[in-house]
Amino acid sequence: MLDKSSLMALKEIMGSDFKNLIDIFIEDSEARIKQLGNLIKTDNADEIRKMAHSIKGSSGNLYATRMSDFCFDLEKQAHENDLRNANTLHQQIAEEFILVKNELLKHWY
Repeated sequence: MLDKSSLMALKEIMGSDFKNLIDIFIEDSEARIKQLGNLIKTDNADEIRKMAHSIKGSSGNLYATRMSDFCFDLEKQAHENDLRNANTLHQQIAEEFILVKNELLKHWY
């Protein structure tokens, strides 16, 4: 779920700004994941790819590796204009985000 050693190093570097990073990540991710679901309904592969890439980047910045991996898979499939698994991947991203959010708020906030 989270690369804890890398996250600890980031927390040490950022100091008190670390909580702000978590707040921004949670707020942005909730909105982007919802928007991603709406984009999937449109079958616009390019916009889905861009949104998956964006979520991948922010989740990677907080070492949420599994969430980032799901986003990578969706980004790659959208790049190939193959959206057959888009709903499943969106669900996996959303479920993993809940786990990441809970972990961040419980142990890192």
